[in-house]
Amino acid sequence: MGNGLHRNKHSVKKIFENMPLSGKIVLIVIGGILIPFLIISIIVFGNIYENTMASQNMLRRVNLGNAVSSVDSMMADYEDAAEGVYDYENFLKNATAAEKISAETVNIDSSVNMMLSDIRGSRQYIAGVSFIFTDGTYVINTSGYGKFEEIVNDTRQNLDAIMEEMNGARQPASWRISMGERIEKDGNAVFFSGRKAIRNIYDKNELIGMIVVYFSTLSFDKVKALENYNEHSILAILDKDYHLIWTSTDAAPVFELLEEKKNEISVDNPAKFSQYKNYYFICQDSDYSGWHFINMIPKAEVNRQTDSFIWFFMIVVGMIVFCCVLCMQLVRRSVVYPIRRMIVVMEEIDDLNKIKVALPVNQNDEIGCLYKTYNRLNERIDMLVSQLTEAMAQDKEKEIKLLHSQLNPHFIYNTLECISWVAYEHQVPEVSKVVNCLSEILKYSIKFSDNQVTFGTELEMLKNYIYIQHFRFEDKFSISYEVDQSLLQYKTIKFTFQPFVENALVHGFKDRSRDCKILIRLYEEKGDIITEIEDNGCGMDEMSLNHVLKMNTEGIGIGNINKSLQLRFGVNYHIEIESAPGRGTKVRMRIPK
Repeated sequence: MGNGLHRNKHSVKKIFENMPLSGKIVLIVIGGILIPFLIISIIVFGNIYENTMASQNMLRRVNLGNAVSSVDSMMADYEDAAEGVYDYENFLKNATAAEKISAETVNIDSSVNMMLSDIRGSRQYIAGVSFIFTDGTYVINTSGYGKFEEIVNDTRQNLDAIMEEMNGARQPASWRISMGERIEKDGNAVFFSGRKAIRNIYDKNELIGMIVVYFSTLSFDKVKALENYNEHSILAILDKDYHLIWTSTDAAPVFELLEEKKNEISVDNPAKFSQYKNYYFICQDSDYSGWHFINMIPKAEVNRQTDSFIWFFMIVVGMIVFCCVLCMQLVRRSVVYPIRRMIVVMEEIDDLNKIKVALPVNQNDEIGCLYKTYNRLNERIDMLVSQLTEAMAQDKEKEIKLLHSQLNPHFIYNTLECISWVAYEHQVPEVSKVVNCLSEILKYSIKFSDNQVTFGTELEMLKNYIYIQHFRFEDKFSISYEVDQSLLQYKTIKFTFQPFVENALVHGFKDRSRDCKILIRLYEEKGDIITEIEDNGCGMDEMSLNHVLKMNTEGIGIGNINKSLQLRFGVNYHIEIESAPGRGTKVRMRIPK
């Protein structure tokens, strides 16, 4: 696994190293700047979004808490109005004097009615007040906020529940919607009621009855904390049984929420909004009345601030991407393109005539310094090439002059021609032929001063040399050829064959007087031209072979030919000699085609 990981890292490194400079710049900008920025931006935006949602949630919960507190204060105020019964001392004392208190025994002078009227008038929006005695009789006083028949009907229908609650354990005031006035989907309840048991403080706190106060829902419209809820936010107030009491706007979304998610309404997670369709909602219960308060906020309203962050984030990302693209283009124009221009100019320098091409220096940065250095290098190379060319010309001229000074070739040619003519006149054609061959070899050695000739020319000169040697050794040796005629047009260095044939005659056949054979081969192998000179002479041992290859002479030696091959064509092109004592010698030479 470790080796595989190392190989993967190595391959990735290789890919990056072999990538063009433009690709590296793009990769660095994207991988080193853009992607980290996007990741950081997403993380920051996520935190901002979470914090914004949490602050929005907290603000909405604070407002909802204020609404709950305000409604509880209003309800407590109405409860204080109901407890106004205790301010009527005569009523309580009459209840103590009576053997059995009822509507008939205490209402002879309408004192109860007057008391209820005073209680009803002590607060705004009280629709009516009922007092139910322990025997089930009751007295009712109403106002213009509610219909008398509805209040009487509600008291009559709930009488059993009221009597059960009256005779039960002591408890605070209870609040409920009027039985006949359930909210519809197009409006709020007309009124709701709160009831509280009344005990005689002058007679051992004995139970007297229960007072029921009916409030109009108009009272909610005057609560300041509820005025913040408009069409952008729905506030719904429900009783303990999730019956809708009041809503700030349209009640339809509240009914839909109650139908689908009534069992999921919770206040357990105050840090997050709950979601329903296109709304977020939060809930809070009143510890005083037990009512449920639900605030439904359209998602668009909550997300308005986060949407601004999203647009800001997108604008910033777009600007960063634009800046990255712009930076990449600037880098390409100021770095990549000048380097490519230099590469093109350098690739065009394929001969000495184009080395004077200079690059225009239009900038003073590192690229400009590189251009200046390149131009100075070109000038230096051009100067050195000129000096080298001039020196080579001078050396060549000196060499020619030296040869001329030592021996005038024309004099030698003329002398040899005279000898050849005299031999021919005296009917000695063999001598004439030998002299002609010697003359051709001399011309060959002087004429081709560039040291490069074709294989065809080299073989012709070899045949002249062999004719001279046949004249010398008569029938001591024979020579055969295996030559690919299509290779004769290609060039090689001078004296490719002659030194090796000479070594065979002088050294290889020194102990033999007949049946000496030499084989000349010329063929192509793997794009190279191979020459072989093989003899059946006495051969050499390994020490003699090394001595022959390393020996330096002033003339045309095997060591000099081997060195010349390597200098001209490279270390892969050299002379190979296969030889063993008594088994002859094979010289193999490789030249690029």
